[in-house]
Amino acid sequence: MKLINQSGTDLTLEPAVLDLKWVIARINKLRFEFPLAYQRYYNPWNTKKKNSYIRGLWNNVSTKDLFIIVDIQSVLDNIDEDNKIAKSFKKELKGYLKKGIKWLVVDGQHRIKLIGEYTLEKEWKGNTDIFTALSGTCNIQLNNADEDQDNVGKKKFDDIKPEIKDWFLNQQLITVMVKKASLNGLKKLFINSNDGIPVSRQDKRNAGNSPIVDHINEVANHTIVIDSIFNRVNYTGNFAMKKRGHELITSTMLLFEYRDNEPALNNDNRLDSLFDMEHELYKKDENGNPLGVPSAVLKRHNTNMKTLAEFSKELPDKFIKQKGRLYNAYMFISLLNHNKNRKLATSKGLNSTYKIINYGALADWFLKSEISREKSDLYVKDKKGNVIQVPSTNKKNFGDMINMKNPHSYYVASHDARNDASTYLIMTRMLEDIMKNLDRWTTLSYIQKDGKAATRTQKEAAMYESNFTTENGEEQSGFTMYNGDEVEFDHIVPKSEGGTGEEGNLRMVSKKFNRERSNKKLMADEVKE
Repeated sequence: MKLINQSGTDLTLEPAVLDLKWVIARINKLRFEFPLAYQRYYNPWNTKKKNSYIRGLWNNVSTKDLFIIVDIQSVLDNIDEDNKIAKSFKKELKGYLKKGIKWLVVDGQHRIKLIGEYTLEKEWKGNTDIFTALSGTCNIQLNNADEDQDNVGKKKFDDIKPEIKDWFLNQQLITVMVKKASLNGLKKLFINSNDGIPVSRQDKRNAGNSPIVDHINEVANHTIVIDSIFNRVNYTGNFAMKKRGHELITSTMLLFEYRDNEPALNNDNRLDSLFDMEHELYKKDENGNPLGVPSAVLKRHNTNMKTLAEFSKELPDKFIKQKGRLYNAYMFISLLNHNKNRKLATSKGLNSTYKIINYGALADWFLKSEISREKSDLYVKDKKGNVIQVPSTNKKNFGDMINMKNPHSYYVASHDARNDASTYLIMTRMLEDIMKNLDRWTTLSYIQKDGKAATRTQKEAAMYESNFTTENGEEQSGFTMYNGDEVEFDHIVPKSEGGTGEEGNLRMVSKKFNRERSNKKLMADEVKE
């Protein structure tokens, strides 16, 4: 049997009938996990689904499922191409053989792994516990004699009668063996097997070679972020699959943080470039070496995502379910926390960074103001301020006069457009509202200005004020005051609470005293939480 795919690359497939005994004997020579660029994302099976499949095997029905297995040596022997891609593909296949892997399981990974779990009590990466026995009763009888009966339910496989185990292992599996395949042909087979659901763009990004892959995985799957945002609502479309969906949302927010002054959020090409060091947009130095995303940007993004999680706790589920509003909430937080690199923010007068103190009060303001901004220019108005009406083109109310929506409105910019122009519109309107309320929020302790590190001049002033002695009266030399081994400079009002190095807020103390004070403050904060 020979199958020609749409691109003209051929795959030679041969039908085969294997049995469970063949699979179990060779399970350590089978490969199940592959780069996500080769296949779609698979959700792990839960215990209920595992139980159902093993029961199907005992009932001699599940073995009729199709399995697709690649014979590595046969594919290697039959690769005709001699180009760069083919050579790389051959090298990869030879690497499998060197590790003792002789077959690749294209379709049936979960099923074969489960067979190994059940019969061998084999532990796979990511398992929380090994599936070893069925739940409930499952009576098996080979012949009419009572002594040939066994209840395989709730028994480990090794405890089942030998003749019944042997019958189980001799069940046949309907299999297709891949004997010849190019790299593109095999990738297509991977992606289209098992219901034909193709790999998502975020799956492909997560198979990238950039350090950003690990960063997104850690941030998007942080407990606070998941519980406060992603586990509360069900997103749709490209965001419907929980894990990939919230990684895509998190990546989009990173793009806003990374591209300070080019903040388009719907640019897939820019997003791709974060994950692939070979991408044309991936930042490189003058010698062409990849630079990637600076650690300071990743740190900001990490901080802002956790702040967004705390902020989202105060917002209704219905509100954050709309991704446009969630993105805008992140932008709002980022503008307050990290605005110094944004030309638009500084041009509007936002030159200082602020820490949120009262999440509930500020979130309430953001919710109400966001809805107000969305409504303010939603419809097109004439010179007198009246909303212009046009005939509807919708099937349900075709021809009826309806309000004419403004394609350049804040709502459209937030929910539909997300290009450079629309993001600037959102930021401009948001910054205008921030600047109107900044003093009020500070007075009401919704926010507070971040403190600054003390300058050398301020430290020297603190030395003179203390007469060159620490809190316990010990005199210090100029050397010990600057090397940091014995003496440090303590903010009486901590930087985290807005304290600066200005006169009266800085004192010279021993290193031991400063550490003890910091530990007490940390413990006090933990008690408050």
